[in-house]
Amino acid sequence: MVPDAAVTFADETLRKPNTSFSSVQNLAEELILEGYDCQQLLNQLLEHYIIGAGSKGLPDVKKARISEIIASTDFNLLTGGNEELNLLNALSHIDGVLKKQQL
Repeated sequence: MVPDAAVTFADETLRKPNTSFSSVQNLAEELILEGYDCQQLLNQLLEHYIIGAGSKGLPDVKKARISEIIASTDFNLLTGGNEELNLLNALSHIDGVLKKQQL
């Protein structure tokens, strides 16, 4: 299990209005270097954004888009993709979804 503090930290970083790509890149690198399993982290992020604390005030269309991003990344990891690159891709896309006013 990835500690809830790490999932919350990732959420807080992604929700900051001035988050740059380099911040997201540093987040992905830190999570990988801490030794957290990428698939487990993605599952916990999914739970966080769909039913957990991160879902409050999040429109259903954004929840659906985040679910698609995580599902796609999970597939890429299952087929042998690089964990750090796929995590970076997922986090940067989630950041984009959270920042958009409309989809």
